[in-house]
Amino acid sequence: KDALYTLAADDPLRRSTQAVLAYALEQLVFAWGAILPFTADEVWLAAPWLAARAESLFLAVWPEPGLLPAATASVIVVVGLALAVNGAAQL
Repeated sequence: KDALYTLAADDPLRRSTQAVLAYALEQLVFAWGAILPFTADEVWLAAPWLAARAESLFLAVWPEPGLLPAATASVIVVVGLALAVNGAAQL
């Protein structure tokens, strides 16, 4: 949180933090679109970098599923390790 408020506007750490938050918001808005269409569209229109891409969430090009296969594989490994550790701890 400090990176967003205390660092210079062009600081790489601040910019990367903003990029991660923007990506997370974008993915959440797409996910919300199916169950909260009006709210998701309001969020889309309130975010200038999203509204510039399309007039509405439902007119935007949706992301391809499995866009980050390396990240997905990493998550599967971490979840597998966590399950193994938890299973071993219960023995």
